[in-house]
Amino acid sequence: MTENKYFKQALSDFVLDAAGGGAVRHLVKQGFTVRQIMGRLDFPLPYERVRQMVWEALLEQNIILPEEPGSGKQAEKAVYIKEQGAFGKTSFRRIVVPEEDYRRMQWNEFGYEQKDAAEFGRHLSEACAKNGWETAYASCDFGIWQAKDAKQYQKLLQILEGRQREYMEGLPWPRKRVYHRLTPGFSEILQLLSRQCQYHGCCYFLKTGDKLSLRSD
Repeated sequence: MTENKYFKQALSDFVLDAAGGGAVRHLVKQGFTVRQIMGRLDFPLPYERVRQMVWEALLEQNIILPEEPGSGKQAEKAVYIKEQGAFGKTSFRRIVVPEEDYRRMQWNEFGYEQKDAAEFGRHLSEACAKNGWETAYASCDFGIWQAKDAKQYQKLLQILEGRQREYMEGLPWPRKRVYHRLTPGFSEILQLLSRQCQYHGCCYFLKTGDKLSLRSD
């Protein structure tokens, strides 16, 4: 029964990936929101399915990390391999493969209180400029916050501008801490939230080994 369930899910994923998976992955790399991606697909797909495809693409491209940067832990992901049987029968086999192995870091740590949010923002901008965004990440507890207090989370989103809010709302944040790459767009989101005392967490810069922490009151 379990194998049949895996097969059906794998077949569905294969069909959807063939229809629009490549385009989704490309548009995710460009920083488009879920709504923007849906408007650019030739093949209509349900909103929730596109959200999931976007999230999977973010994980595949290491834009989202499930483990703390510099922890030395190896991430894994499930993939489905298409196989052809002796009599031409197609089947799918589910395997788990390792992702990139992130080296363990000894951090240069800098801690800030909420009252020092402006100084944190300046340090964040300087660190992004020095490191580039490819190896810079910020911790994200947005799924936890949303589950804990949905009304407060909506107030947080209202601080953001249109496209920024659309990007945040489009992601199916899990109820656990994850780490988002500090792309130019996401760095702007973080700057806005921290100035309004609506972000606390850590930013990691693998190139220089700096870790900035903004603590809640």
